[in-house]
Amino acid sequence: MASNISRTNYEGSKSAATPAINAARTVKEIVGGDKITVGDIKGSYAAIGAGAQVNITKIQQATSAIHEMESLIQKAERTLAAAIQSKIDFYTNLIEVSNFDSRKNPYKDLLEYKLEDAPFFYGRFTAIEQMLEKMQQNKLTVLESDSGSGKTSLLQAGLASRLLANGDFPLYIRPYDRSPNQEIRRAFLPDYMTQPDISRYRDDNMTLRGFLKRITFYLGGQTLYIFLDQFEEFFTVLQPAFQQQFVKELQDCISSDLRVHWVLSLRKEYLSELRIFESVNPFSNKYFLPTFSREEAQEVMEKPADLKGVSFAENLVNRIIDDLHQQASQVSPTQTQLVCHTLFDELMQEPNPELFTHALYDKRRGVGEGASGAKGILNNHLLSVLNILNPPERQLAKLILEALVNSKGQRVLVSLTDLQNSLMSKDNKMIEAVVKVLLDKRLIRRETDENGTPLYELTHDYLLAEIELDPETKARKAIQELLRRAVPEWEARGRLLSESDLQMVNAFRDRMEFSDRETIIIYASSIGYGEKENSDYWRGQLRANEAKSVLLTLSQSQRAFVRIEAATKLIEFNDDDAAEQLAALAVTDDDDEVREMATIAITESNHSAAIEQVVGMALDSTTVSNAESALVTIRDGITAVSSQIPPSLAKRINRQVRRNRWQNNKYKCYTTAWRCALGGFLGVGIGLGLIMANGDKTLSDLFRLAPELAISLLLGSIVLNGTIGGMATMGGGFAHAYFQQVFDGRIKQWLWVMSSVITGTLLGLSMILMVQFASAANERRYLPGLLAGFLIGVVITFFSTMPKRFNPLIHSIITMLFGVVIFIVIGTTGLSLNAEPILLVVAGITTGAGFFWAFNQQSPKRLA
Repeated sequence: MASNISRTNYEGSKSAATPAINAARTVKEIVGGDKITVGDIKGSYAAIGAGAQVNITKIQQATSAIHEMESLIQKAERTLAAAIQSKIDFYTNLIEVSNFDSRKNPYKDLLEYKLEDAPFFYGRFTAIEQMLEKMQQNKLTVLESDSGSGKTSLLQAGLASRLLANGDFPLYIRPYDRSPNQEIRRAFLPDYMTQPDISRYRDDNMTLRGFLKRITFYLGGQTLYIFLDQFEEFFTVLQPAFQQQFVKELQDCISSDLRVHWVLSLRKEYLSELRIFESVNPFSNKYFLPTFSREEAQEVMEKPADLKGVSFAENLVNRIIDDLHQQASQVSPTQTQLVCHTLFDELMQEPNPELFTHALYDKRRGVGEGASGAKGILNNHLLSVLNILNPPERQLAKLILEALVNSKGQRVLVSLTDLQNSLMSKDNKMIEAVVKVLLDKRLIRRETDENGTPLYELTHDYLLAEIELDPETKARKAIQELLRRAVPEWEARGRLLSESDLQMVNAFRDRMEFSDRETIIIYASSIGYGEKENSDYWRGQLRANEAKSVLLTLSQSQRAFVRIEAATKLIEFNDDDAAEQLAALAVTDDDDEVREMATIAITESNHSAAIEQVVGMALDSTTVSNAESALVTIRDGITAVSSQIPPSLAKRINRQVRRNRWQNNKYKCYTTAWRCALGGFLGVGIGLGLIMANGDKTLSDLFRLAPELAISLLLGSIVLNGTIGGMATMGGGFAHAYFQQVFDGRIKQWLWVMSSVITGTLLGLSMILMVQFASAANERRYLPGLLAGFLIGVVITFFSTMPKRFNPLIHSIITMLFGVVIFIVIGTTGLSLNAEPILLVVAGITTGAGFFWAFNQQSPKRLA
């Protein structure tokens, strides 16, 4: 399609001062009366400024209506109007560059053409005309191309300049890792999220359509064109949630009557990703930006040189174009600029820099013999810059360039602070010096964010082919990238890393440096997934206040397991903040398990501040029920808590504690009683059974006279005495277990004495029964029998249950020894048990062994 765009000198700025602003302006009207004449610097700048003035006039007219608005929004609207005007002040104040340095390189190297470069933007007249036509046909246009074809230059120097000169308003944005919605608002109001006076423009108060409606109101009948450049980053960098949100916002804007047109510019390999915008049919109006034709390449090479009074030797342009065709299947705009920029720099070193010669072009460049022509320039571009640095600086430069490439081999924007953090072992002053060299040599470029913070990136994708990343470096970069995305999500919403991402991070924890903010989210995620060893490691990397802040955040997680993990860690901090949150988890949490585990954590750590909070909540009618339940658990584990509880409440809590203990431990009491009954049956039964069966005869006489009778008497005596003894030890054992499991404090301290007295008393009473059944009426001595049973029970139980100061074997021997002693004392003093000494010894041993076994066995576990 033949271009209608004027290529002659601009005839003056008078006509540009009154541009047509008809809302129905056609492409022919725009391109047929093109006010941007490439090569005419003064005229083009004047046209841009005049077109921008149309917008300013519209803003001033619209501002007059602000006084009619409600007073609450007047200030916000005035701020917005002023912001729109200041946005276009740059266009109206473009400097006439009539006396520019003739030695300044007119080629852009790897840099893109910007709006102010419109007078020098050659070779894209056809693309400009066709894109303007596409943009008029539809509210959404997709611009696609191969990397290095010049999309960014076309948008800024080619399209934005013409739209502005004709009274419309172009807005160029590269969102990068932010939502386009946010970046559009920031383009006008950089601090709209933090300033209360303009809070009405925040995302949660006004939709994107509503915001753009306010912008177009101040633009009058002019059209706002929004260019979203490098839109592939929308899919590679932006979080999916923000992607889906913008899909809805864009549909809302396009389906409305807003005078807003959109251009999405991206590399062709990402075109299919636009399917998520199917609601606005993104594939129906797309334009593919080709590389240069021979004619376009020739114009791009010759015209800028003409402006500088420099020409090419005969046939040299054709040679360069042929060589570039050999380097690639097409004439790349990037390579064309790079070759011409290098030749111009070298020519300026000559005495008479007026002609690009074949000799200059054929000079060999590169390592060793190098290569001549385009091949030598292209292959040597990065190396030629690195070689001007000394070895340490050269190595640092390589690391800096690597830091500006992500794990997928794409360019990324990095702040100087992040750059320095990623190179922690390097000298910051040296980093700044090398960055300056790379900037001067156009290997990297500098942008600024909304806060004015400098951001650096590789100048062009072309450099990516010369920067190789090994697999481990790629893995480290992948971790850095996921953390860069995850940290804001954690800080804004408390969102953790995924479990797989956390595993990858922990695998590299000893091979990477992490910032404090990164360490915080890794620590939080390690806790959230219950990774104790890793969470302990990351806790050691944080200050106490940082760790506490993480735990307080996690304690409010929607996941019960995470709240439980946070509670178990919060016990480290015994201050008011931690205590308040622990108490809240123990009393007011909706999940029963969380309340239980938080209460257990408070109890096991004896967290005094949290206990005090729970006591206070127990006195509050709105939380009394759960708080008392928590206090019962705490009191069950910490006896001293009773002193912190008001007496009336303490009485109720203590009673419930004992009731719970009984319900939880009655099985142990029962099994202990039966075990003690068995121990008493065997010990007392065998010992006293031998004595009772012997009677007035010795054992040998009894067996000699009537062996069968002796055996019957012996067994009967064992059963009788065992039953009586077992009943006594059953009672003593039950009392021992009951006091041990249900009571604490002084009762528990004197448990062994109480158990001895109770067992002795019961055995004494049992001995009365034995006297009743085993003695003749005239020989029944009840009081001595009672006393004998009491002493045996007290002494042997005393030594069986006394606090453990010996190992079990020695303890059992001591118990049996004192059992023998008490039996001998009773037998020899005539108190009771008149029997042979050997029988007293045997009785002491068996009774001592039975009692020791009964009182010193672990209770069997209850089966479900």
